[in-house]
Amino acid sequence: MARDIRSAGAGTATIGFDAVSLAEPARIVFHRDVNVDGVAVGRRETITWKLDRDVLRRDAGGGAQPIVTGVRALAFTYLDARGELTAAAANVRAVRITLTVAATNAASPGADVAATVSTQVRLRNR
Repeated sequence: MARDIRSAGAGTATIGFDAVSLAEPARIVFHRDVNVDGVAVGRRETITWKLDRDVLRRDAGGGAQPIVTGVRALAFTYLDARGELTAAAANVRAVRITLTVAATNAASPGADVAATVSTQVRLRNR
């Protein structure tokens, strides 16, 4: 996910499209011009990462595919060029990603094991 988000805005420096078009707490939609045709639309060029119940999903134009199950929480925090929080998708230059997953212990109900990972990704092309 981090590598994917880092590529937001890739393809060409001359096209005026926003790298991120939707910046929600548990969903991000971003664009990249993979085939360098001057437009950032189509399969593999508009990418969505989102949490759907307890499933982390990625949609690159072929429907939202399950990536990880057992997700308890997904949080995106968006930062501008100065490293300050921003709610404006057009101003996003970095994304802090926090993901919490849990495995159910069938032998011991209620003894789930949870892990949280966090990283911050700077958009390489913005």
